[in-house]
Amino acid sequence: MANWSWLAQPFQTFLWGAFIVLCIAYFLNRRGDYALASVLSVVTGSLVPFMMFLLHGVQTSQMAILALVWTAANLITGYLLLNLRGTVLTAVANLAGIVLLPAVTPELSYRDFASVTYFNLTIACQIVIAAMVRQYEWKRLHAQSQALQESEERYRDLFRATSEGILVHENGVILDANGAFETMTGYSLNEIVGTSALRFFTEEYRPVAIANRESTEPYEARCVGKDGKPMWVEIQGKSQIYRGKKVRVVSVRDITERKQSEAQEFELAIEREKVKVLQRFIGDMSHDLRTPLSVIKTSIYLLERLAHDPVKFKQNLDMLQTQTDHLQNVLEDLLSMSRLDKADTSDYRFRWLDVNAPIKEAVDEQQALALRKQIRLRFEGTPDLPPALIDYNEFKRMLKHLILNGLNYTPEGGTVTVQTRADDTHIIIEVQDTGEGIAALDLPHIFDRFFRADKARAAHSGGAGVGLTIARKIVEAHNGTIEAESKLGQGSIFRVYLPQVVKDEIPTTILPHETTTSGL
Repeated sequence: MANWSWLAQPFQTFLWGAFIVLCIAYFLNRRGDYALASVLSVVTGSLVPFMMFLLHGVQTSQMAILALVWTAANLITGYLLLNLRGTVLTAVANLAGIVLLPAVTPELSYRDFASVTYFNLTIACQIVIAAMVRQYEWKRLHAQSQALQESEERYRDLFRATSEGILVHENGVILDANGAFETMTGYSLNEIVGTSALRFFTEEYRPVAIANRESTEPYEARCVGKDGKPMWVEIQGKSQIYRGKKVRVVSVRDITERKQSEAQEFELAIEREKVKVLQRFIGDMSHDLRTPLSVIKTSIYLLERLAHDPVKFKQNLDMLQTQTDHLQNVLEDLLSMSRLDKADTSDYRFRWLDVNAPIKEAVDEQQALALRKQIRLRFEGTPDLPPALIDYNEFKRMLKHLILNGLNYTPEGGTVTVQTRADDTHIIIEVQDTGEGIAALDLPHIFDRFFRADKARAAHSGGAGVGLTIARKIVEAHNGTIEAESKLGQGSIFRVYLPQVVKDEIPTTILPHETTTSGL
């Protein structure tokens, strides 16, 4: 049975004191004073074996073994609780105590503590080395952590300070946003984080945002802020690793002012173009109107003086009638152009008709002019064409302008041919002439209003420069298209394509003057 009498007074008093110190260390630890609590714990634990020897001496071999185990435990505790310097001081203090203990305790000899000293010296060396490695790793990790923290602080400063709106989202859910984005949208950060990025897009631009969710190219969209006011933005995104997750970092730049400026520039360009067209129109029309007015004025003057000469009187009267008709045609063309600009087909009287009928009538009406110009005007209509939904008078007006264009630009002895045919999807009308042709640079502009490829010849012909424009607008009102093909010296071909309706969809009975806008 072991003898534990060495636990009696006064050593028991020391143990109670050590217990109180350890309790104090515990409460200091709970308060956050970890360093002082650790020092008190290690110092108190280191004193226990030495106080045992000093107060009681060596009474049993168990005391030497206990000193061995206790001192090793103190070294490990110092390593766990203290830094490198504290670990070294703990090891040196405990080893010094073991070496000096035989000098103050007569019962002990250095031979008795040789093994204890060697064992603790070995543990102390290993613990000091481990503490040095730990200190090195701690410094390295601390440096890395500090560098990462500085990097994050720099990123955060830039993230907050940039004038462009920036937001970070994961699969469309916003994780973070900067102050510029808050200012741009009017929402606070708490109102932004956790919501869908699509909420800031107007309805029509949400598909655009979804289509560009993985793109790195900038695109434009319309967004809306907290006040409900839409704004134009330029968006560019890029995938990044953010806090260990793959996210999209998106920059948002407000380009509303730029868009407004572009719109104003566009409107200004349109106004400038309108002014140019008006100036060109005034210049052209001044000649077109001045010439017949001069002829009318001269004819009136001659009529007053040639009343006794019936032949010359009749000639001047005919000339007066011709110029009056010309002025009337010019004004009618301008009024037609104004009406067609409204893109209103409510005045059209659409009926299911064979297109050959109005075409033949238009050709017959221009035969007299063709004879005067010594030009052969032919109509080659394909019979049994499928009916088309057309306005008879407007359709004939369109053909008249195409035929007049051919007659005006075809020299004497030439030919103007009007043909009709059909393919699987369209009814096709062609007006072909053997005139001078149209230059390649002028061909794209011939349907523009007031455009004249040959101003001198056009002025001689008396055209107002809107005939082809009127023809195009009438064709478009019939859901058709018109194109021109020409080469200089080889004449021109104008083709009109009308959509061909499936036979089963054509009404079997319809009144001759019934109007409809079906299919327009």
